[in-house]
Amino acid sequence: MNDDSKHLPIDHPQNDPLHKVRSVIDYLNKKFITVPFEHRLSLDEQMCKHFMKQYLPNKPHKWGFKLYVLCSLSGYAYNFEIYSGAKSGAVSNTVIRLLRPVPRHVNHITYFDNFYTNIPLLHYLTNEGIYCLGTVQRNRLGKSCKLPEKREIMKCNVPRGTYHENVASHEGHMLERQQTSTITFHANVQVQCPRVIKDYNAHMGGVDLMDSFIGRYRIRIKSRKWTTRLFYHLLDMTVINAWVLYKKVNTMKGKLQKNIMKLADFRTELTDTLCRYQSHSQNKRGRPSTNSRQDTTVPSKRPRTGVQVLPSTDVCCDCIGHEKIFMDFRNKCKFNNCRKLTSWFCKKCKVSLCDNKNNQCFALFHA
Repeated sequence: MNDDSKHLPIDHPQNDPLHKVRSVIDYLNKKFITVPFEHRLSLDEQMCKHFMKQYLPNKPHKWGFKLYVLCSLSGYAYNFEIYSGAKSGAVSNTVIRLLRPVPRHVNHITYFDNFYTNIPLLHYLTNEGIYCLGTVQRNRLGKSCKLPEKREIMKCNVPRGTYHENVASHEGHMLERQQTSTITFHANVQVQCPRVIKDYNAHMGGVDLMDSFIGRYRIRIKSRKWTTRLFYHLLDMTVINAWVLYKKVNTMKGKLQKNIMKLADFRTELTDTLCRYQSHSQNKRGRPSTNSRQDTTVPSKRPRTGVQVLPSTDVCCDCIGHEKIFMDFRNKCKFNNCRKLTSWFCKKCKVSLCDNKNNQCFALFHA
């Protein structure tokens, strides 16, 4: 977090309402965009649950901080911006800022809803080589718009599946006529649907997908400090990004879906890895916690069967703090199927491992 004493006053032209967490926001955005962008992207709002700030009636959590997020279809957040009041500018400017890292003229397609769509924005992005698809409010199409009013379409005598299509051009850019396809409603009622609508519905849900991932196992530590609540939300977002990348990499390697960790297992292993991580610096500040005091002690008596639990692979192979301790008793080796009795014990992994001329289990376990 940034130092509050360096926060510029409100009347200063360069005042930043998010000064306290600006360093965290900039760091995460810098890391997120290092991942190559997918062909199709979605842009939408996201809510950080809080008892004050913004209200969005169409979101599961209606009160909280509003974030604008650029996501892939798999739920990976490439870039985000936190709404900080009218100083952040028009919505079109927000879209342009979020799309700055996206490569130009390589046929990327961005999907967003009618909150963002307007003709000047689409014209600008088209010139930049980024295609767009989104719903639009009729009043943003100008007075010469030939589309019917909403109240006319919603009349009961208008049959289901009715749609109107117009083709327009603006400075050489033309909206092409779209193909139609058939969709089925309940009771096997089939109607014609413009293909562009099916394309929009199929690729618009990247941010909503990330929201659903976060909602399953969000950090539920309560705090009245807005900076703490926002930090926890960004931490949740980072964990989801890591899990999405983990799934993508393992899928590309040909790993079976059943062998890829679910989100709950991934968070559990991540927690275990972080808890076991130890910084072995000489100058430790602050009062040691109960857990840290317990870690420095060696069990004085033989533990019961089943106490030793194998740590995650990330912990075993991080080459940090794997100190070998000689015990006064012997226990079964935990490396693969060795099961020979040994007096050697790993201080960090908290498992017994052989270490003699014939069995180098300690070195192999941490390789």
